[in-house]
Amino acid sequence: MSAATTILLLAVFLNALGNVLIKIGMNQTGALDLTQPLRVLTSIFLNPGVIAGVTFYVLALAGYSYTLSRMNLSTAYPIMSGLGFLTVLGISALFLQEKLQPFQLAGCVVILLGVCMVASTLEPDPVPFSEELNAKVASHVSLTKEP
Repeated sequence: MSAATTILLLAVFLNALGNVLIKIGMNQTGALDLTQPLRVLTSIFLNPGVIAGVTFYVLALAGYSYTLSRMNLSTAYPIMSGLGFLTVLGISALFLQEKLQPFQLAGCVVILLGVCMVASTLEPDPVPFSEELNAKVASHVSLTKEP
């Protein structure tokens, strides 16, 4: 497994953990009254669960950004979003006691199959665009003049 793939999987977990921590923080805050916007913003941004969740989001963003420098977006994004969805769903069921319906579980199977199909196309880290472009240009342009 390449470093980019490992870091992508870590980013998936950090993103899911961020979601769960924000949910826990907002459960502690309770229902918000939108007629008092300053109180709403204060309740959200001073909540330790939200702060921790956002911190994990930032770490996930850093890992995902690294991954995108090494992997095609068309591969990384479906893995990030699909596995992220499944991870959040699993954590929500296990730790937040959220109930899953059979139709949701069937959808999870479909998502997992799709992620497996996308992940099966993983290739070695591509050459960064600028080097790839330079190589293509160099192969078509001769620096010596023909008589």
